[in-house]
Amino acid sequence: MHYLPPHTKGTAMLSLIRFECKKVVSSRFFLSLLALICLFVMGFYTFLYIQTDRPEELAVFTEAILFQHEETITELNRQVDDGEIEVNSFAYETELAQYTRLKKQAEVELRAFEEEEWIPLLEQEAASMQQMIDMQQERNYQSRTYMSAFTEDTHVAYLNQLIETGAYPVLPINNFSPMTIYDQVFSDPLIEDTVRSMSTKYSSSGVHTLYHLYEISFSIFGAGLFLFMFGDMFTKERAKSQGQMSLMRTQPVTHRAVTTAKVLTMLGLSLFILLGLSAIFYVVGAIIDQPGDFSYPILVYGSDYAFTLISMASFLAQSLTLFLLYLLFLFVLVQLISSFTEIGIIAISLTLLTTIGLYFLIEPTWSIAPFLPFHYFHVSDIVTGTYAALHSQPLFSPITGVVVLVVWSAVVSMITAVIRNRGGAA
Repeated sequence: MHYLPPHTKGTAMLSLIRFECKKVVSSRFFLSLLALICLFVMGFYTFLYIQTDRPEELAVFTEAILFQHEETITELNRQVDDGEIEVNSFAYETELAQYTRLKKQAEVELRAFEEEEWIPLLEQEAASMQQMIDMQQERNYQSRTYMSAFTEDTHVAYLNQLIETGAYPVLPINNFSPMTIYDQVFSDPLIEDTVRSMSTKYSSSGVHTLYHLYEISFSIFGAGLFLFMFGDMFTKERAKSQGQMSLMRTQPVTHRAVTTAKVLTMLGLSLFILLGLSAIFYVVGAIIDQPGDFSYPILVYGSDYAFTLISMASFLAQSLTLFLLYLLFLFVLVQLISSFTEIGIIAISLTLLTTIGLYFLIEPTWSIAPFLPFHYFHVSDIVTGTYAALHSQPLFSPITGVVVLVVWSAVVSMITAVIRNRGGAA
């Protein structure tokens, strides 16, 4: 094998990357799959737009509630005037105070929905929740009954963070909208249905479109799509054939350079596609709905019922980084498996079967699990600490994931190089 002089290696690598890029983007399968992805994302945005609770819709509902409270107060006063109840009776004063308080709360909500002045509403909800907390003589964080102590604490912190940052909230906002993984037991099926419905929030704003898109796309399913998208790059040809790899072997470049160029091309095109789709759909969401706020708080679970709130910008950046590194691991793994088969589709399928099989084989509670790469396709849950909390395995974290995926990608790359050098594979 001939090596390029040092001063020309950089140029040769760029030529290889350009060659691989042209090969991929000229593939009809790549373009067709990319078009299908765009159509899917457009359909998903339509779903988001339909499912989003809007202020004007909630204002109509709140007006009806406010009218009911006013009618109740009017009826109580009529009963007093008619002598049906005593004006100083405990029952009258208690009921009047209750509906007067509910009327004032509804007025604050209505004003927020009509004028989009969120601070008074957020302050009202935070004060109401804090009052519920202060009234508790003992707080049991081990309890899994809704609303758990953890959910109460995180909801107050979430509301205060919205007040502090001025971020546009995701509706609805009420005592039934918060829910965490520690809320597992409900006293009534109707309450459970209400909480699960209200806690599942959607927003078609630009920022939240990215949030929802990353949640569903950064998974083993999304990673599999990228593997199939770059299927043409995995075809392995023998030295005596007249294919593209044979042409490469006639050039003064090493096999390592060719493999590196393939991986860098796949990773670069993946990043370009993800950033391109992100930019497009952020603009779409901003135009059709509103831009949203990158300061919007996202809950991150910690150990022993601790928690933090990170910004939406941090969540998106960490998710994108972790997913790209998971793709890197899959790209180098498929290069290893393609050393044993000449058919790209088989190499891709074996790669997915291997990673999925080992994922189910290795329990996340095992002490070794966080140091293996097979569970890190749960990108959103890893970033938010949900995966670590669910499996009582605090080592599952974005930082651990970055280190593990980089190290294992390097290990698999070295194994691939050794196998192909010994076998003389192209």
